[in-house]
Amino acid sequence: MAREISRDKFLRDLGLTVNQAKVYLALLDQGPAKVRAITKTAKISRPNVYVILERLQQLGIIEELVTKPISYRAVPLKDAVALLMEARTLEYKKAKAAVEIMHTLAQSKQEKPTKELEAEFILIPAGKTVINKIAAAINAADESIDFVVSWRRLVQGVTAVFAESLEEAARKKVKIRAIVESPLKSEFNNKVFFIIQQKTSCSIRFLPRPPSAVFGLYDKKEVFIITMPDADLRSSPALWSNSKPLITLVSEYFETLWEKASDQSVLS
Repeated sequence: MAREISRDKFLRDLGLTVNQAKVYLALLDQGPAKVRAITKTAKISRPNVYVILERLQQLGIIEELVTKPISYRAVPLKDAVALLMEARTLEYKKAKAAVEIMHTLAQSKQEKPTKELEAEFILIPAGKTVINKIAAAINAADESIDFVVSWRRLVQGVTAVFAESLEEAARKKVKIRAIVESPLKSEFNNKVFFIIQQKTSCSIRFLPRPPSAVFGLYDKKEVFIITMPDADLRSSPALWSNSKPLITLVSEYFETLWEKASDQSVLS
């Protein structure tokens, strides 16, 4: 079991999602298989399996076999790791080049007198865009990060989606506080809880019920309000704003919840 967890985490560290890793490992372990068998082994719905298979083919870590019906097989793990590392390196180089271009353009412009920014309200679309925007806010935070999320979102964010950004924030001594609902026994894992606190120095308090609003405050300068609180972390748009009145309102609401919440999880 420990070997499975290690392989799964290793693949996710190289850029695969949880479900992509499941599909790849299912094919790696059982050999060539058809969609029906993959769906059963990976415990993922058939429509999602088709999407994942297409992406894994693009990455080159699985192959489509000309059979009837079509079947798929995984390339050896060492080859898959090499391909994923290559893709990761390419993404990093592209991002670095883009940052350097932006920096050059910024330097070439004459500095204009700074003025107080006007309040903005922007609806950030779901998917990579909102993930990148939130990660940028975490990276920019110097003093505090306060957020209200579900237990599921907290685990997903700290252990995968925003893991590096939150660890870096902790290294900068950013004060991180989270309010979540008290998870079910089936969802709570002491090891995961320990990892969350160890990696982020995050103070966590629990509510007896799921929060009615999901949001994040960064240095009390910007706020992200998730518009679909029950959706997956990658599946919900968010409202972003730097409006001081809104940030003050949200901040006061957070402090009220923080006082009401408990530092002990009441498992049901």
